[in-house]
Amino acid sequence: MNYRFILTGLSFVLSFLICENSFARTPEKPFAASSVTIAQTQLPAGKGDVNQRIISIKIVAPSTQSLTSITLTMGGTTNKTDVTNIKVYYTGTSNRFFPLGTQFGSTATPPATTTTNFTITGSQSITNAAGGHYFWVTYDLAAGAIEGNVLDAVCKSVIVGGGPTTLSAGASDPTGSSIILLANKVVFKPNDIVTDGGVPTVSQNFRIPAIITAANGDIVTATDARFGSSGDLPLKADIIIKRSTDNGQTWLAPQTIADYGVEGAGDASLILDKTNGNIICLFASHNGLALSTPADPIRLNVTKSTDNGATWSAPVNITNQIYGSGCSNPTTKSWYFVWISAGRQTQLSSGRLVAVVGVRKVSGGAISNTIIYSDDHGTTWNIETNTTNTGTGGGDESHLVQLNNGNLLMSSRINVNGLRKYRVSTDLGATWGAQSSWSEIDDSRCNGDFVRYSSTTSGDNMNILLHTIPANTSGTRQNLTVFASQDEGTTWPIKKNIFPGLAQYSSITRLSDGTIGLYYEMADPGTPFEMYFARFSLNWLGISGFMTLPVHFIDFNGRLLP
Repeated sequence: MNYRFILTGLSFVLSFLICENSFARTPEKPFAASSVTIAQTQLPAGKGDVNQRIISIKIVAPSTQSLTSITLTMGGTTNKTDVTNIKVYYTGTSNRFFPLGTQFGSTATPPATTTTNFTITGSQSITNAAGGHYFWVTYDLAAGAIEGNVLDAVCKSVIVGGGPTTLSAGASDPTGSSIILLANKVVFKPNDIVTDGGVPTVSQNFRIPAIITAANGDIVTATDARFGSSGDLPLKADIIIKRSTDNGQTWLAPQTIADYGVEGAGDASLILDKTNGNIICLFASHNGLALSTPADPIRLNVTKSTDNGATWSAPVNITNQIYGSGCSNPTTKSWYFVWISAGRQTQLSSGRLVAVVGVRKVSGGAISNTIIYSDDHGTTWNIETNTTNTGTGGGDESHLVQLNNGNLLMSSRINVNGLRKYRVSTDLGATWGAQSSWSEIDDSRCNGDFVRYSSTTSGDNMNILLHTIPANTSGTRQNLTVFASQDEGTTWPIKKNIFPGLAQYSSITRLSDGTIGLYYEMADPGTPFEMYFARFSLNWLGISGFMTLPVHFIDFNGRLLP
């Protein structure tokens, strides 16, 4: 017997077993995320609202792994008692918050302090998708949350595949926070359903807000439902009305008031006729601006509601009353387009309804502004033929208010970056003075609403004008801001930022309780617009001491009426 062979073989087996056992007891090196990117949403939050998104967490994994924990603080939050619950939602590889994803882990309550670490644990498989996977930290707000306080969150670390990824101070807490307002409700989001052609239809895009307070205090909004594309006319779009009967806390089902089949309708503007309580909606349809000619003009239309926005009359085409080859006006029948600025238009003290329009007189010519008006509650319309001088940046979407002295003050979008432009008319819009600039209001080449909040001639103790605009001169439409003037538009020293991110058109109204309603477009980078209604107070805006004083009337014999 060859004992050497046996011993050698035994030694090999023992060595193999020892080696195998050694491998079994050596733990695998845990994986970690390839990258973790935190982004501030900076979207306002409303008192008592749930699932208000605060930050997003984008995780890129090296291979298919499982996220098992996220460690956070509430750092940057003014007061933790403004928050009742904290949740994390997962939306897969979509960077859209809507539709709301699946909840990761359990709901947490605020920790001992805003700087105390807390961890939400769960199990979510994520792949090595190059675009990453998205998680959203959301807060539920207390009903008594304080307007003007801010909300924030800090992501300290995540565990992916058993390996922790700890973020540096700057990466875990990028600049920004979310302001608490009285309300901030989503009214429309991408892929909401509206009625088109009489049937429920998904609209991929919503744009162009208009808002007004009805005579009974209801809130009425008009919005473009843009099907397939977010582009302007002549692409397919309908005008949709949504109303709230509880000051914007909830919203009734959408109503389609303008649907021209394959043709488009859009860019609604709203006027309240205070003499009878009717709401007038003016809008464009069919041809777009670029295709409009005197022979085939972009259409101008009007529809009315006599019941605070609940129902609407069939739209009436008023184009031939205003311009185009079918118009009897010898001056305007050769104009190439006239369109009405979306948002709010106004009623003068005489009862006249007035809307600012953009005008192109000749093919390829500069855009200027003038007004259309109605003296019979919106049934027939006329146009002033003396348009504004083009000035710096030309003319474009514009709005006006009547000053206490009777003059009209027009605020105009311009097509170059710079300061917001204005003009004054001393003859009710028949002619306009030279263009001037407001030094306080930056213009991002965007439509912005312009309304009167109060007047001492109407029994208020202050004159207040409000202006909304994405205040930015870089050319990017962001930094949605509300400005206030207390000297009839001479200066605008009061301003508050609503949303620092991407925001374009907005519309504003005084609500029945004296608070302010703002209807606006916002978007996370690379996503379609969402339409939001925000509500805030004059106090938050920075104006205190406002009162509506009792108005007393004197009869013809000089006696004080009750």
